[in-house]
Amino acid sequence: MLNGILQELEFVEKDDDDNMSKALRLLAARWACKLGHIQCRVTAMSSLLSNLTDPKFKFQPWWKDWIYCAGMMMGTESMSNRLFEIYNNTKDVNYKKYLCCAEDIEILMQNVANLWSFTPTQDERMHLNRIITKKLGVVEYIIENYFEIHHSW
Repeated sequence: MLNGILQELEFVEKDDDDNMSKALRLLAARWACKLGHIQCRVTAMSSLLSNLTDPKFKFQPWWKDWIYCAGMMMGTESMSNRLFEIYNNTKDVNYKKYLCCAEDIEILMQNVANLWSFTPTQDERMHLNRIITKKLGVVEYIIENYFEIHHSW
């Protein structure tokens, strides 16, 4: 069903789209990516990569969460490094959330380790813990690799 909606609406907004089409497109894109729709994730990753490498690449502000989070679902280590650099320069907490959208467990755990080292207060660390424990596989990874994980966690 989502595939049909996305084929009809596509991922790119057009100037003459009505608000209902825009809202439906964004909702369908969010759910499609969450449910593993490959074209959705590739489109989001491509948009994120374009945004990270080309300052002229623009998108509507309401697409930012989708582009950044869904883009990181298939994101690479270099994309994570760039997002972490942005987070480190801005301290915008949304970038923590985006970094935790990575689905590659190795990239995700590296992102968490980087974020943890720059998270000074107990409240901030608890917030980060709440973000990462919602991800499938994180708790299992921590249990399986407990003795290999840096003890500052």
